[in-house]
Amino acid sequence: DDKVAIVTGSARGIGRATAELLSEQGAKVLINDLDGDLAEQTASGIAGRAGVEIVQVWQDPQSHQFHALAALDRQQAAARLDARLAALEASARPLRAQLDASETAPALAAATRLLRLERDRRALEGELRIVAPARPQRAVVEETAARERLARTSVGLTVTGDDDGVVLDAVRSALVNLGFAVQAEPAGSDLVGEATVALDKLGTRDGWYWSRGRVEVVLKDSASARVFLNLTESVRDASRIERESGQRVLAKISDRLRKGIPAAFLTATDGF
Repeated sequence: DDKVAIVTGSARGIGRATAELLSEQGAKVLINDLDGDLAEQTASGIAGRAGVEIVQVWQDPQSHQFHALAALDRQQAAARLDARLAALEASARPLRAQLDASETAPALAAATRLLRLERDRRALEGELRIVAPARPQRAVVEETAARERLARTSVGLTVTGDDDGVVLDAVRSALVNLGFAVQAEPAGSDLVGEATVALDKLGTRDGWYWSRGRVEVVLKDSASARVFLNLTESVRDASRIERESGQRVLAKISDRLRKGIPAAFLTATDGF
């Protein structure tokens, strides 16, 4: 069914950006604002950029808001999605060629970018199925070679100062989620991962035991010593039980590392 999106305050700022995005995706967009001239100007601007039709402009007699209804043909919306999918595929081709690079950094950067392109491709294909439901579905393009390249990359992980293994589990989990093969010893590994844990007791206050923890994680190429990742997380927390104070600190840091390591690695590879 045809979809109509009503975006309040859509003649300017975030509202306008939202209306433009919805219009590009094939929705009929209702532009409304207290400024009638601005609402009509925004609607015309979206129409000119996206090739949509301004169906109607009117003012609500009670709210005094002006509304403009813009519509985009399904065929046009599908064509735009096709163009974006073609652009993703064009970006993917040179990255696939880099997967066999002799240097680790460009190969891993290419693999991670390909997996992000795969994610974006799936999202666009989902939108295309909505816009053009009668069209035969495309063959699914899986970046299998990128996953295999990451899986062939071993990481020798060592963690110091983590008596209970909480940080070790978090760092290992984050690296596995990135697709790496994690091993306990750095010898013979492609990458070396090192995590250093420091836990300080800060004393008591009003019956609460305070602790502060700091963890630094470094991931580097074992051959060239090139640093892929250097991430530090620190937390200060308290508990009524002395031992639990430090445990709570390390648990919070570990939660941050599970999310922070993959994000930091992806950011770092963008620069390779």
